[in-house]
Amino acid sequence: MDEITLWMALTVIASEDQKFPTHWGFDVAAIQLDIRASAALL
Repeated sequence: MDEITLWMALTVIASEDQKFPTHWGFDVAAIQLDIRASAALL
């Protein structure tokens, strides 16, 4: 991480998880949706 700029790191994070600035690590709503989707497959 020391070799890339802060803006590049934030760009990569934003491209992977657009809600990152609002949940700071755990997107509870997304986790709940994933649990429901997985349960539906059983």
